[in-house]
Amino acid sequence: MNTGQTEFYLFFGGERKGPVDFETVREWLQNKTLSLDDQIYDEERKEWVPLSATPFAQMVSSPSEVISKEAVEAESAGLPAQGAASASSSETAGGAAVSGGENQTGRTATPGKRKRPRPTVKDVLGKEFLLEDTRRKKHFLEMLDAIREGDKYAEEKEKRYGTITITAFVLTFLSAFGIGFLRGGSYLFVILPGVVFGLGALTGIVSSLFWLHWKKLNIEDRRYNFGYLVLQVLGVDIPDSEKIRLRIDFRPSRKKVFLAEKKVPMPPNRRGAKRMKNVYVQKWFECEGRFRDGTHFLIEVTGILDLIRIAGRSSRGKYKVKWKEKRHEEITTYLSLKGRSVDLSAARFQGTGWQFKTEGREGVYLHPALRCIAKVRGGKLALTLKSKNAPVEDQRFLNSLLSVYRLLETAA
Repeated sequence: MNTGQTEFYLFFGGERKGPVDFETVREWLQNKTLSLDDQIYDEERKEWVPLSATPFAQMVSSPSEVISKEAVEAESAGLPAQGAASASSSETAGGAAVSGGENQTGRTATPGKRKRPRPTVKDVLGKEFLLEDTRRKKHFLEMLDAIREGDKYAEEKEKRYGTITITAFVLTFLSAFGIGFLRGGSYLFVILPGVVFGLGALTGIVSSLFWLHWKKLNIEDRRYNFGYLVLQVLGVDIPDSEKIRLRIDFRPSRKKVFLAEKKVPMPPNRRGAKRMKNVYVQKWFECEGRFRDGTHFLIEVTGILDLIRIAGRSSRGKYKVKWKEKRHEEITTYLSLKGRSVDLSAARFQGTGWQFKTEGREGVYLHPALRCIAKVRGGKLALTLKSKNAPVEDQRFLNSLLSVYRLLETAA
């Protein structure tokens, strides 16, 4: 809807609606399909805002009262409230207000609240399954909650249609066996399995299509869980007004776009089978921002997938080909402190991990899988923590990062 300068799009029920007109919004509000808690996209400010914070909030002053289009336009144009109220009262006096269960478009309002479809991951992330934006911490937490709900919904649907598909094909197989076994009997014993065969095959094919659809929407849980963990742990030292750049790639690793090396030869195994691998590299997580004292941080997670092809003959002489997958993650963290210098020459490796010591301060123990690279350039300390095969879900990694940050923050 164009109210002079701003164009609005509604987002509710997992769908984007817009541009919308006053009559449509009036109908949705009257039918309780839309509530003031829903969000609206402001093209001018480039952000999602609650519907209650827009001129649309003036469209309903009570559950059964809808004011006029002129009143809302007057409110959005910054005119006095009395003018808007007079416009509303004049339109109501003219008989244009809603009465008797009908709205101004002539459609009958449906009593009760309609059940909204649950939003899916595709509704939040789009077709690319990529979350990439620069916002405040609060907005990202809300988006990750919506992604988590959509993923759980897709997982439930995938299990349901998977069960239906298996059951339908089992019935199809049994009915086909029944047709062959009872061929010489009565026509009833032939027709009945035939009907079951046809219905089972049709149900299995249709449900398998739905199963494939929901399987694509069932993303990897650990990716949004790690993003949520980063924002929760590091958010203690990030101001609420500070904007964070977050990028999470939810696409599967086995895609051509992530293929880094193809058909890399490997030495044969102990049985003499030939081996060859394809290497997929995907940087699926990036989080960048600043702490309260201005320290710049950047966290990157790169997933590496080795898809190994093993071809050889078995003990019985049969030629077999099988595939194996090997996955590991590399976590890299950068900390940059401007105008500070800390002596890290005493850093040494112990059985429990890296230990950093400064004069008069206790050591900080890090995750055992971490290794540290410290550089000082132009009065800026750049500290890099690298991890290979460290569990991404392990909160100790982020706690180690915070420990180093707080140590450097208090060091002179």
